[in-house]
Amino acid sequence: MVNEEKVKIMTKLAHYEQVELKDAIKVNSQSSFEYVAFNTLKNVIGYSIAYLVVWFCISYFYTGYLLQDRFLEQYDIVINLVIVPLFVLIGITVFLSIFYYKNKYNDLREKTSEYVETLEQLQEFYDKTNSNEKEEKEGEKR
Repeated sequence: MVNEEKVKIMTKLAHYEQVELKDAIKVNSQSSFEYVAFNTLKNVIGYSIAYLVVWFCISYFYTGYLLQDRFLEQYDIVINLVIVPLFVLIGITVFLSIFYYKNKYNDLREKTSEYVETLEQLQEFYDKTNSNEKEEKEGEKR
């Protein structure tokens, strides 16, 4: 006979294992600092490379103008157009990444604890079922 409570618990567990288990395993193997720092570093590197590729494409398009003598003498223009926005982009990326990945880490830890609680419920269900079966067998022997 199928027990409805057991089916509900197992459905919760199956859903968690299919949808969220991959990220949760990564989170459980790292501390909060490691998880946030690693993902922030990935974002900073990715956005910096993308930014520099865009500026390389722009500079390639305007090669003739950039090679003129009067432009190369104006370093402050290069610094204001390329370097300062890069650092602003990095700062914004760091701030938003830290905020996002801290929240994501906490959510995944919370979901993992819910998963563990559900596993404990299932274990309690099995323990209760096994103890009932043992009592019935002992009652039949007497």
